[in-house]
Amino acid sequence: MSETTTQETTTQETTAQETTPSSTPKAGSVLSKKEKKKLQRKEKRQQDAIQRKKEEQADLNDPIVQADIEYQQKLQEEREQKEKDETEKQRVLWEQREAEIEANKQQKLIEEQEAAAAAEEKKRIEQEEREKRKAERARKEAERAANPPPPPQQQQIATAASATATAEGVDGAAGAVVIIDGERHFGTEKDSVNCSFFLKTGVCRYGDRCGKAHTYPSMANIIMFKNMYEGIGMSEVLDEDGDDELQYDEAEIQRHFRDFYMDVHEEFKSHGKIINFKVCRNHAPHLRGNVYIQYECVEDAIKAHTESNGRYYAGKQLICEFAPLVRWKPAICGLFDRQQCPRGKACNFMHTFRNPYGEYQNVDRDMLINATPGKKEGVRYDDRDRDRDRYDDRDRDRHYDDRDR
Repeated sequence: MSETTTQETTTQETTAQETTPSSTPKAGSVLSKKEKKKLQRKEKRQQDAIQRKKEEQADLNDPIVQADIEYQQKLQEEREQKEKDETEKQRVLWEQREAEIEANKQQKLIEEQEAAAAAEEKKRIEQEEREKRKAERARKEAERAANPPPPPQQQQIATAASATATAEGVDGAAGAVVIIDGERHFGTEKDSVNCSFFLKTGVCRYGDRCGKAHTYPSMANIIMFKNMYEGIGMSEVLDEDGDDELQYDEAEIQRHFRDFYMDVHEEFKSHGKIINFKVCRNHAPHLRGNVYIQYECVEDAIKAHTESNGRYYAGKQLICEFAPLVRWKPAICGLFDRQQCPRGKACNFMHTFRNPYGEYQNVDRDMLINATPGKKEGVRYDDRDRDRDRYDDRDRDRHYDDRDR
């Protein structure tokens, strides 16, 4: 290889020598200064080219340069291989990510299909259960229609009346229900056995001193919590004018009641469908803070009574009773809504808070509360009966006040 390189170099030098004389001007010719400079530059370039070729040829023959060239070529190949490997790795990772995304989509689709199927199955089971309950309820209603039982409170009150009448030497069957002029007067002032105030509101201002029967029903669709609400404006001690709400405005009182309502309403609602919710704001001790919840079904009321009686709320143990109310209208003071009640908070009829968002505002007037399970119908209650009961009850209050003095 070295011999070939030497021959090539000799050939190049011979060519350069032959080329140089040819560019030399003929003897006897006169060159200008400009042409001389141009000729010198040309000769300089030719010599530089020959020198570069010699240096390149010497570098090619130098083993160190050859090793460096090979090393650089090796580095270049390694870089190209590394880039190729990195590109292949990125391609594999991208394919894996695409496969994972597709697998996740398929898994999510399968889960959605399974969830939809489970929801459909749950809906079907719930529908079957509803149909079973509906059929069972229809069967029970048919049985009750065929053999209707008396309301539970009337059963117990009739038992108490029978015992009272027997003690007085009167036949129990005749004393259980008071009949005057061929009409029934159960729960009115003409009823000599049952306390009308107790049947209207579930409580009586005279308590055990009352001379008439106070008997709670064994079950009903209304439950009552005595003195449960203790918000602002509900203190037990009244001021000189008989009203301690002068230091609170109505908006503040309603805001405090709304907080209480939102706190307990959902808890009671979890037991069943509520059709009325009332809280008394009277100052009379027997009505102060009483909470009444009316459920659509007696079974729901029994469940709420079982789970709520004896529990603690706001540091006080709750006392839950089934309320013997028959109608809402005779229990609620109609004059209070018009701000015309002459007795104020000492009134023995219910002064109730307005529920937030107007809930249950249209169900507490003129409707008969059914204690018998399954019934939801209502009947009108005459205003004249309520006015008559109001004045008769006031006469009885005066009678008890005179007796106490």
